[in-house]
Amino acid sequence: MKTPEGLLADLRSRGIELATDGTRLRWRPAFMISEAVLQQILSHKDELVALLAGPDSLPQCPACRWPLDSARHCPKCFDRLCVDCGKPTGSYFVLRCVACGHALDDD
Repeated sequence: MKTPEGLLADLRSRGIELATDGTRLRWRPAFMISEAVLQQILSHKDELVALLAGPDSLPQCPACRWPLDSARHCPKCFDRLCVDCGKPTGSYFVLRCVACGHALDDD
């Protein structure tokens, strides 16, 4: 099961918008929410309301400002941020970039 932060990041990266009035959740477009995703949303309702009511702290792509998913992929640029320096690696799969001096393989 995903964390509330990961679930919100994945929904946003797929273009699904969640909103709250402080107690209830709304999402659109509704047709993109499957029964399994709905159950995840409902199981994390209180945490999602708290995340949405607070400042937006979810990571965004530095190039296009699109929300990153829970694996820090940009679905729009097909890029991933380096886990060490935070800059785009130029690949959807690479975890660490060469520019910051780290090896491309995961230690």
